[in-house]
Amino acid sequence: MSNESQLFIPGGSNSADPTRRDVPANAQQLFTQIVRLASGFTYEDVIDCAANLFINALRQKYPKRRDALEKYAEAVNKTGTLLAGHYDPVTGNRRNIFPFTQTINLDHIRDPDKT
Repeated sequence: MSNESQLFIPGGSNSADPTRRDVPANAQQLFTQIVRLASGFTYEDVIDCAANLFINALRQKYPKRRDALEKYAEAVNKTGTLLAGHYDPVTGNRRNIFPFTQTINLDHIRDPDKT
């Protein structure tokens, strides 16, 4: 495993995450387990693994190519829309979609030279 660009999703349990909306409990439980296993792997490793899982699940569930491709197109459209929501439509930059709930307040700063 490379140390460069490793995936880290802290718990995968942020209730404000829009990827969690309308997700069945079993799917959320599976996601949480996969996140634990994937932490520390590179982003590319995780993307490749997710694509492999996705394709294999479609292939095993749908015996007809037409049905598999239809479900594939539906999933890609849904996830593409979800992914686009994580980026600013004007700048194209990734945006922080979760509010910051913790702040650091420094009440007193002492300058050691001015005691």
